[in-house]
Amino acid sequence: MIGNRQEYDIMAAVESQHWWYTTLHSQVIQTIERHSQKAIQLSTQPITNSSPRAKTSPFNLKILDAGCGTGGLLVALKSAGFIHAEGFDLSTDAVEHAKSRGLAVKLGDLAQLADVAAPQSYDVIVNNDTLYHLSIYQRTVFFKSCLNLLKPNGIMILNVPALNAFKGNHDFAVGITERFSKSTLVPFIQSTGFEVARSQYWPFVLSPIIWATRVTQKFQRNVSKPTDGYRSDLGLPHPTINKILQALCACEGTSGIKPPWGSSLFLVLTKPNHF
Repeated sequence: MIGNRQEYDIMAAVESQHWWYTTLHSQVIQTIERHSQKAIQLSTQPITNSSPRAKTSPFNLKILDAGCGTGGLLVALKSAGFIHAEGFDLSTDAVEHAKSRGLAVKLGDLAQLADVAAPQSYDVIVNNDTLYHLSIYQRTVFFKSCLNLLKPNGIMILNVPALNAFKGNHDFAVGITERFSKSTLVPFIQSTGFEVARSQYWPFVLSPIIWATRVTQKFQRNVSKPTDGYRSDLGLPHPTINKILQALCACEGTSGIKPPWGSSLFLVLTKPNHF
């Protein structure tokens, strides 16, 4: 997707409303809110008149969006009250969009994360749908660098495209080179030093529709390839359909079920105490 200005323009236009983005951003924010409450409980600093609550406020968490794209998550985080959120991306098009929104974003490379900040600078690191850009070796370095950048008791939130059954035109359009599964990704992450507190496929309830769409696309690709390139799935559905899809994903998120599959995999990683 890097270098594809059109896709970044589409992303910037729809990510504040599109059901997939709003669901993902909601998952991230809810995870950070739960983590922030634990951080407050772990704090030994008393809250008095001379020691204002702001020092232990969840909204003072320092958050890094590694591979932030056009800044949709950062906008959502700030709207939720997390004002100390910043990010970086390798795409000049993405950074341009993010800066136009007044966000603290700069050019940066996931493969050189150690150059981003000093050790133990962040309470939370988020990485959504960019891991496939890295080689196996680069992923190892990336996760170890994240461990180094996180404060004690810090967490990392990760979302990746999942399962080859859901591969479609969107993958070709935005450059998704690999889809992941729990069985391979979780052990790999654990080998880098992180503990995996949560790993969950989503959206399960919509997976039959997504799968059927991708199967149809595969059949069409086998018949003939488009002359003007592939298009992503980022188009905004009709508002009513979009709200229905959002509601279905919200219900799934609060149902307590553990989906056996889905087109995405959401993970929460924790930094062990010995780091």
